[in-house]
Amino acid sequence: MLNYARLDTHHLLDLRDSLQAELQERGRWELACEEFTRLAAGNGTTRADLPAWQRVKGTSNLSRQQLAILQELCDWRCAEAERMGRPVFKVMDDKRLVSIAEAAPKSQTDLEGLNLTARQIYVFGSDILKAVGRGRKATPVHRPVSGRPDSQILNRLNGLSAWRKGAAQKMEVESDVVLPKPWMHAIAEQNPRTLKELSALMPQSPWRLKTFGAQILQASHDK
Repeated sequence: MLNYARLDTHHLLDLRDSLQAELQERGRWELACEEFTRLAAGNGTTRADLPAWQRVKGTSNLSRQQLAILQELCDWRCAEAERMGRPVFKVMDDKRLVSIAEAAPKSQTDLEGLNLTARQIYVFGSDILKAVGRGRKATPVHRPVSGRPDSQILNRLNGLSAWRKGAAQKMEVESDVVLPKPWMHAIAEQNPRTLKELSALMPQSPWRLKTFGAQILQASHDK
């Protein structure tokens, strides 16, 4: 295990040097450094801040009570993963968890019709049914309601989205590298008119501001 861990990082320094040289050759090193800084700092709102059920995909058709069941199942899965020293998806994947919440099984027989493996039913069946039972009695979960932005914000967002897609294609990079989505939404909402106002919404990003600033302002006001 120690050797495996060592080999997992053995080539990283050489890779860093190689990739840095390639980025410098292609004129993207400054942009890369800005992106490294942004990713390291985070933007203050991560999925880890959300209730566990909101981090699970495929919940749009679940009722409020089924969401309460799903939350109990997520809590069980997290505790089980911690006990086993494994990631949560190694205990049970999201798709199976959602199917259990939707069916709300009451017995081992009910579990057998939910595409669980025989081992999962044998090892976890009793605990799953207990979690479902707690979810049945829990207060129904309220989905967060997000208001639809007004038409002017949507127009700016569409303009920025189209611009960054085109810029990304020219650079042969992902759109989020050109203009990260959190910044794009902030620009659409705050509607900056000058480069100074724009710089406040793109912290520690002088290269992007110098290279794309005028284009961003134009794209957000074209419509």
